[in-house]
Amino acid sequence: MTTQGRFIPVDMQSLWTMNGLSMGNIDTAFRAWVENGSRFQEQAMKFMSGRLAKDAAAVAELQSCRSPVDAFNVQMAYLSAACADFMDEGQKIAGYFSDVANESLAAAGTEPTSSSSAGAKHRRRPGSAH
Repeated sequence: MTTQGRFIPVDMQSLWTMNGLSMGNIDTAFRAWVENGSRFQEQAMKFMSGRLAKDAAAVAELQSCRSPVDAFNVQMAYLSAACADFMDEGQKIAGYFSDVANESLAAAGTEPTSSSSAGAKHRRRPGSAH
């Protein structure tokens, strides 16, 4: 079968009947996606930078271990802290997504259904709309 045989045509009638509100909602969603992309990237870079510093410190601490028990204790402390960091970061990301969704809905004139408990756990950026 050729590529043309698998082509699914677009419903052109739907495109012609889109009104200003529909296009406005698309515009709002796209703007939120672009504006918040840097926000997510900034948070990810901050997290990874902190993790790399902690990783380097753990390696340096491992080098100073004098026994297998010392090395095991350093590894356990590292793993415990890393798991806590990743869990915290996951909550922040969920909160950011919740905030973006709520901000987008508010900009589109739709009320958010509820606020996420994860959204309340992270700090809002100065100058944000909440």
